[in-house]
Amino acid sequence: MQQNLKTIKRQWVELFTLSGLHMTVDMFSGMLAVLLPVIRENYALSLTLGVILLSVQSLACNVVQLLVGHLRAGKKKPLLIPVGLCLATLLCFIGVLPQQASAVIWIFVLAIISGIGVAIFHPESLRAVHYLKAIPASTSSAVYLTFGFMGFTGGSWFAAVLVSVWGLKGLLALILFPILLWVIFKGLKTQLAVEDSGSTTNVQEKSSQHSIWSIYVMLLPAGISSAVMMSLLPSRLYELGYSLTYGGLANMMIGIGAVAGSLILAYLASNGRELFYVIIAALITIPFFLLYLFWMEQAAAIGLLLPYGFFAMALFPLIVSLARHARGVNLGFRMGLICGGIWGAAHIVLMGLSPIAEKFGIQTILNFIWIGYLISAFIGIILYRKSLRCSMLADEDEIPSTRPIACFTDTMIAEEQELK
Repeated sequence: MQQNLKTIKRQWVELFTLSGLHMTVDMFSGMLAVLLPVIRENYALSLTLGVILLSVQSLACNVVQLLVGHLRAGKKKPLLIPVGLCLATLLCFIGVLPQQASAVIWIFVLAIISGIGVAIFHPESLRAVHYLKAIPASTSSAVYLTFGFMGFTGGSWFAAVLVSVWGLKGLLALILFPILLWVIFKGLKTQLAVEDSGSTTNVQEKSSQHSIWSIYVMLLPAGISSAVMMSLLPSRLYELGYSLTYGGLANMMIGIGAVAGSLILAYLASNGRELFYVIIAALITIPFFLLYLFWMEQAAAIGLLLPYGFFAMALFPLIVSLARHARGVNLGFRMGLICGGIWGAAHIVLMGLSPIAEKFGIQTILNFIWIGYLISAFIGIILYRKSLRCSMLADEDEIPSTRPIACFTDTMIAEEQELK
């Protein structure tokens, strides 16, 4: 009993350390959006080039995850976690670049290298989280991802404060956080989860869950909307006359809402109803988003970003929980696809929208991105209905309970064959 209690305590320490590292890494991937107005002023970047900078970093952050997610699948010792952490911190050196036009190239280089560091960190760190078997999976995933939201949003606000006081050189102070956390993590000697694709239990688990590709298609529209919102909102608020730190605070409010929503919805969905709560969250996001757009010129409207973040961002941990045992490819690639493939594709869309924002204004883009949440909810309802239909058929045929959730995939295949 004492040994089990000791193991649980140790794994909670490991989880919070991993989550702290995640928070730090995501801070480097999120702060460019908040600091973009200052970077544009210092280096004479157009809005289109500034959005391309955000998109290039995000593509490095996310597409590379797909390339490295399947690597080292059988290794238990972390290697890409410290390498990724070191590369991610290089973005802080933007502060030492001279304010010259030629420095723009180096800004892009640092953004790409930092993005690659963020990319190679995520799949392996998620495997480390999955190794912590003494903590419920839904809880560990929610804690890990909420810390990421805190870093992406709250860390961005902190970076904005440093830049407001000391200029871009103030970013160098952020290097201290990953160094300290890595020393703690190394001392814990945390290992990585290794998926045994040959085990009977694992095969049964996979056959009882949704296809990873159907989950991806469902999440993608909402991911695009969230990425566009958090990338362009600080710049739009700066256009409206608000300070740099207010733009950072706006994204932080979304992050605070995301933290609360992730934990609460993860608890509510702990009985296996993740898909149901994903649909509900996507639908409830829409009215809060539209209300904020209507009043966004009022400073107090920033409070509406709390419920927006609660629902809009909290559906992502639920998706990770679904993807953990989804059908298709290995664990590392599934984590890379959901965490990286979504945001990478979203920023390709964002890059394509940059000329429209340049010509017609950022507000024009913001006015329409609520549609993404509606599309994700619609696709989720289709998948959910197929699951219910299969469940009813299973009850009639007395099929074991592990079959109904999966047979929506078989139904889709059968329908495709009938069409052919």
